Amino acid sequence: MSVIKRLNGPLIRLALLLAVLSSTACASTAPDDMPEWRVSVSSSSLFPTKVTKSYGTNHQENWTSQLHAFSQFMAKSDMRNVKKWLDGYDGYGLPLHTFTMVRGVQVSGRKSLPDEVNLYWTSLANTQFYVTRFDLDEKIKRIMASKDSYIGRSGDEISCYRTEIVFGLLPNGQAKVFLKGCGELIYLTELKPEKVMDKDAQGFSAEDYIKLSYLTRIQKRAEVAGATLDPIPWDKVNKVYSNGEVTELNESYTK
Repeated sequence: MSVIKRLNGPLIRLALLLAVLSSTACASTAPDDMPEWRVSVSSSSLFPTKVTKSYGTNHQENWTSQLHAFSQFMAKSDMRNVKKWLDGYDGYGLPLHTFTMVRGVQVSGRKSLPDEVNLYWTSLANTQFYVTRFDLDEKIKRIMASKDSYIGRSGDEISCYRTEIVFGLLPNGQAKVFLKGCGELIYLTELKPEKVMDKDAQGFSAEDYIKLSYLTRIQKRAEVAGATLDPIPWDKVNKVYSNGEVTELNESYTK
């Protein structure tokens, strides 16, 4: 289980400080070698989620970029899969690993950064429909557009950007937000749902979901794990699991 700690790497401090002090660069403008931004989603094995719509919007440049895929959400969140990558996972917490998260890919492939990202999703265990909105301020955009480097497993120095936005989705509609890149995860904030809806983004209701096999599969997972779904054990569900350290972005890095 990963504990969120303060970010204190000298190289990261220097990179972020230089990015913030730069008065000539626009935070929304992407360097030539920066990869396109993307979105990944993590959810609990015992409280899995399904993303039904997602997009990023840049108001100044007047564009909206849709994201698609977010596929294999039940297979990725299955405990047998998660335990292959994260030792000690108990089924309740958020598994933050490349192979346990589902990823949304932009249709338009834009590199310039959005002002906001919207995520429409369903909490399957209790059949609730939520919308999460994450606003990217100029500080966050500068971090994402700042080139950095880290030492890979081979010992080589690797150039990198932090352009992957990760949402950890909880069954009450809350969402933890992280930046992923450069071999690390940076915790940014926890958001309340922007909206609670009576149907998903595709028009399907709770009754439609109940007809499907999701609840049966979730209950089977709980039986195999000897786990309890009701009441929700929030002390366990609220934990984050990662092989590496999850750091917390100190405000002093972006002032």
